[in-house]
Amino acid sequence: MTDYQRWSEIIEAGYQAAKAHASELARFELTQQEWDEYLAARKARMRIANSRGRVLSVSSPNPPFQRNAQTEIQQKIGDRVVSQKELEKTLSGIVSATAVPGASYEWQQEDQGPGGYKVKFAERPTDSILVRVSGLYAASPGEPSRFAVKLSTAVIPKTAYKAQIMSTVNLGYDPTFQVEAFNPFGGSQYFIASQFFGGRTHFNSYSGPARQSDTRDQIGGAFYAGIGTWRYAQLRLGGRAGYDSYSRTVVVDGVPSRSGGFTVPEVRWIVNHQDSGGLPTRGARAEGEAGYFLRSTGDYPFLHSEFSRFQPINRDVTLFASNNIGTSFGRKLNYFDQFIAGDQTHMAAYRYQEFHANTLVTAGSGVILHGRPIRHVSSHPGLALWYEAGRFDTGSAGWSTHQSASAGVFFPTQLGATGLQVSFDEEGKARFRLMLGSF
Repeated sequence: MTDYQRWSEIIEAGYQAAKAHASELARFELTQQEWDEYLAARKARMRIANSRGRVLSVSSPNPPFQRNAQTEIQQKIGDRVVSQKELEKTLSGIVSATAVPGASYEWQQEDQGPGGYKVKFAERPTDSILVRVSGLYAASPGEPSRFAVKLSTAVIPKTAYKAQIMSTVNLGYDPTFQVEAFNPFGGSQYFIASQFFGGRTHFNSYSGPARQSDTRDQIGGAFYAGIGTWRYAQLRLGGRAGYDSYSRTVVVDGVPSRSGGFTVPEVRWIVNHQDSGGLPTRGARAEGEAGYFLRSTGDYPFLHSEFSRFQPINRDVTLFASNNIGTSFGRKLNYFDQFIAGDQTHMAAYRYQEFHANTLVTAGSGVILHGRPIRHVSSHPGLALWYEAGRFDTGSAGWSTHQSASAGVFFPTQLGATGLQVSFDEEGKARFRLMLGSF
């Protein structure tokens, strides 16, 4: 019975057994009229729920959760007649955002009236702690090898609706931490969030084959108010403040970098429909921030945004495109505030952090060819081919333009996308890179 690949033989054996007992089975045979009468009687007993209706009730063993879920469903659906598909999409989004075990619905027929859906949310049995571990590793000649382990957690109280305490800790090349208390207003789409963050970040600059590495130690806090307690999108308005300590004073175009405090009023946004954070196969993501940096050594406005989209053509081919924009709107920035490119995700043919600019724009597109899954591993390897171009404002040195063409083989893993890639710049120089992280 466990030889599943021999299904055709098993079916044939059943037919042969039936034929061998045909005379015994003949006495159970029905006439066509008797069979039709049987089907009619069975159909008469069937009760089929309507495929469209209103939401009549929302329940949960947790009264505060029930009130908030009812408020959100009322906002999104109201008293409209909705299809099962729309109802399931709404419930799926709430379950995803609240991290409860699940939700169900059934048709409820009223004595007087057309009836409707009865929705029930499962109870969170205790306080929940969600943990995700991811990794980063990148190695390429002439640049620093980087290894890090990222631990992301979310603590959700048993009675919470969407409130949670989130934290991210990076251990390795750039050790950093961030803790956020996320507090929505009941079942509404509005929220407030407070943060505490800190850590050390490395900055690399190059002069020929020589490399200079500096560090910035930062500690601070932030507060935001926003809209978007949903599954895919969020908009925040607020600010952050803290203190930067630099390993040394670096002067670029007459702008010195001196340790000191900073304040940044800003707006942040994210829209993310991608199906994976490691090696996506479909969906778009747009993320960024804009604001005004205030510090004793100089103020400046800024805008930074990233976009990527993955579009499957069929089971084996996915097209993708991406861009990265950073600008200070013509202001000259200190070394540690400049926008940076040059790594496995932006201008892969160049060394890590090779480009430091007051304004930069990079864009690229490519294709991923998906291989067949590897037996006993359940991993779908992908061959990626892509091209990038970048334009950089380096201050007194003027603008420069560079190009990068790459090919790589990637394997999705639980820690991230593992890959080996080779990239060529506009002069034909090759760069090999071994990596673990996100594509």
